[in-house]
Amino acid sequence: MKYLKFLLLAFFITLPQLLSAQEPSKEIMLDRIVAVVNDGIVLHSELEDQLAVTKRNLAGENIDLPPDDILRRQVLESLVLKQIQLQRAERLGVQVSDEEVNRSLESIALRNGMTLSQLPTALSLQGIDYNLYRDEFRKDLILQQLRARDVGSRISITRSEVDKLLAQNSDNNIEYEVLHLLISVGSDASEDEVAAA
Repeated sequence: MKYLKFLLLAFFITLPQLLSAQEPSKEIMLDRIVAVVNDGIVLHSELEDQLAVTKRNLAGENIDLPPDDILRRQVLESLVLKQIQLQRAERLGVQVSDEEVNRSLESIALRNGMTLSQLPTALSLQGIDYNLYRDEFRKDLILQQLRARDVGSRISITRSEVDKLLAQNSDNNIEYEVLHLLISVGSDASEDEVAAA
């Protein structure tokens, strides 16, 4: 019995040491916040992704890259500005439907000689994730609508301004009178087609 008590005592005394002797779990950083923008954030992964895109675009246009720290700061500033604009667009209720995104992406695909269904494959060959591309494209469309809304709200043309402009350009307003207009129709055209012409 003494032996069993001694064994149990030794076990409980060494238990904390045994547990701490296990290899500690290694911490793996998944991502980190590089900027806080009001109620939003800019992640390190977003910064790195945008930095890579910017470098690729500048290299494709044969533009010398600025030093990495300057380029990183400029890209971060643009991401912060974009985040502020997107938050403003959300407050104002500016939205883009999936249909609008699809139409715009289809237009881009057609300009590049492909269909919308071929676009994801073409992007993946360039190392671009289609879902991320689509999400960024949606954000860009939202920002375009926000800018159009801002510009449109500042433009105001009154009726008197239109009348004044027409009066200033009245000498340039040339009117033509048509004396005779000939519309040809085929010899096999019916009387209704001739009358319509």
